[in-house]
Amino acid sequence: MKKSNLILCSVIEHDIDGVIRLKLEKEMLSLYKRHFGEGVSINVIWIEVPNGQAYQAGKLSKTATILCSVENQLPQHQRVPFIEDVCELWHQHTAKPKNRLVVSAADEERVKYVISLSRDRVGGVRKVIVLLKMISQLLVSKLKRGYLSMNINLNA
Repeated sequence: MKKSNLILCSVIEHDIDGVIRLKLEKEMLSLYKRHFGEGVSINVIWIEVPNGQAYQAGKLSKTATILCSVENQLPQHQRVPFIEDVCELWHQHTAKPKNRLVVSAADEERVKYVISLSRDRVGGVRKVIVLLKMISQLLVSKLKRGYLSMNINLNA
């Protein structure tokens, strides 16, 4: 069975073209295989941040963030080259300045924990409604654009 890794890419809406996103996903899979072996797969979720809702140092920002899940307790000497390659791949395909990207390679256990915290912050019936909205946004984007994408504002 293939090992699946989650990648969360938070980007400003309309900042990265859909064709480029699909190329990045394909190349990210190749990168994972090169670093961690042929038995891996990835699931990329693009999280759309509306223009005007991201700030850095008190100013509007267009910085993207990428959270890559990796094997628990991955040694630093493997983690750092992987992060460097993700950065290089991003800049190669987007031509964005290097100071507009933050990449982290977190233990898969930690990524699952963070996602569960986000999911658990809403309780009761509202939780079901929020999860359904998220899933529907992801499915609709996959059908329309070919990649999983959702807006951070569920009403968008």
